[in-house]
Amino acid sequence: MTILATGSMMAKAQDTPLPDKSGYTLFNPTPDEYMREISPDRPDKTDSPFTLDAGHFQLEMDYANFTYDAPTTAHGNFKTEDYQLAPMNVKVGVLNNMDFQLVLAPYQWQRVEDKTSGAVENDSGSVTSRHASKLT
Repeated sequence: MTILATGSMMAKAQDTPLPDKSGYTLFNPTPDEYMREISPDRPDKTDSPFTLDAGHFQLEMDYANFTYDAPTTAHGNFKTEDYQLAPMNVKVGVLNNMDFQLVLAPYQWQRVEDKTSGAVENDSGSVTSRHASKLT
């Protein structure tokens, strides 16, 4: 389940000219009537080429994630299991064409098994990454 939180978004008619939003910043937010549609990224699953409007915040969060990769000879014959608790993506619109993202998983556990040798590796902890997105 993904939770989205952001300012209100209003649909624009296709024939309406786009407003000049270059003067809006983190401290001078884009008015609700000029905001573009939200483009969710899902925490660490997809990356959208669209920035968040200036001065607005977005939170995307899952309760838990489980990822399983089956062993294949094409991928080194590794079996991988990965669990994440409360992974999230927090975004803030800095300028009209730039936002800042913080992607984090407060807890992650990973098990990798080499099916050829039988070796098993377990790892756990928190994961954080930061991104700055800018449209040109």
